[in-house]
Amino acid sequence: MNAISTTAPAQGAASLPVSFTLFTGRKRLTKFLHVVDGVLAKEPPANAGTGRTDQVDMDLADLPCFLAGLTTNQCLVTGVCDRTTANITPVEYPVPGAINRTKEFFHYPNGPALVMLDHDPDKERPGMIPAELLAVLADISPVFAAAARVVKLSTSAEVYAPDGRLLSTPTPGFHVYFAVADGQDIPRFGKALFRRLWLAGRGWGRLGKTGSFLLRGAIDAAVFSPERCIFEAGAALGEGLEQRLGAAEFTPGGVLDTSLLPDLSEAEEAEYQRLVDEERGRLKPHQEPARRVYAAGKAAETGEDADRIYNRLADAEKGVIDCSATIMVAAQRRLWLPVRDTAEW
Repeated sequence: MNAISTTAPAQGAASLPVSFTLFTGRKRLTKFLHVVDGVLAKEPPANAGTGRTDQVDMDLADLPCFLAGLTTNQCLVTGVCDRTTANITPVEYPVPGAINRTKEFFHYPNGPALVMLDHDPDKERPGMIPAELLAVLADISPVFAAAARVVKLSTSAEVYAPDGRLLSTPTPGFHVYFAVADGQDIPRFGKALFRRLWLAGRGWGRLGKTGSFLLRGAIDAAVFSPERCIFEAGAALGEGLEQRLGAAEFTPGGVLDTSLLPDLSEAEEAEYQRLVDEERGRLKPHQEPARRVYAAGKAAETGEDADRIYNRLADAEKGVIDCSATIMVAAQRRLWLPVRDTAEW
């Protein structure tokens, strides 16, 4: 199969070419939403490990229509591979002729590409609407104000009960897509943008369920990697639920030149690190109680000693892992560490 292409933009419209990948899997690649005790519950998509990829070449203006046509077993990958179509298998189950959805095979195009900014409400901060995030971005750099964009609400937005009540959050997450001039600059751009949002007061820390310190911000810093999936199909719904999700919206403009967003200066980097350390210090008193609660729950579930679980979590925060851990190394192979009680990594 050749790459999926769309028609050229309408006469007089700016050309906004983008290249990315469509992943078609064998399992559900969208959230499953259902009601548990009167509250909307979410089950995550399956892992996109087995399926087929097709390269997509289109104009950004056509992206809303493309997204509307996704089925529940399809998702996007913002990077591309060296094949216009490919069979995908998990690393653990190699198949002759197939590749894996990893950075070994997927990369950003050396030219026009698609970049996505992901905003999700966080319990530490109130959510933003798209116009608010776009205003913040324009304050950080004027390149955003004139750039064409597509805004798409989260797949878990606008979900209603049979009686018409809104069950999902009134300020849902959303994705903002831009056409960029050079896809290979996306990882650098994403890192710089996340840090500049912190400098603008739009970054914070919070604790994960294991008590680990997590960096958070107005956008997700983890999406700027070419093999990652973006789930855009409408949600799979439990009995009686209705989703009134509107179409993605395209706003005309120009190509986003990511090279115009500079890396942090030495002074700015020092200030960013100071802000991170300040947040880490604010949350440090809460880490031990969070770890104790998690360790107790795991101990009840597995029968392992709670103190051993707690110590393993504390060591992991220092970059030390337990000898019984199985980890993945750069070559995507499992590595067993049997030598001593802990091993520095």
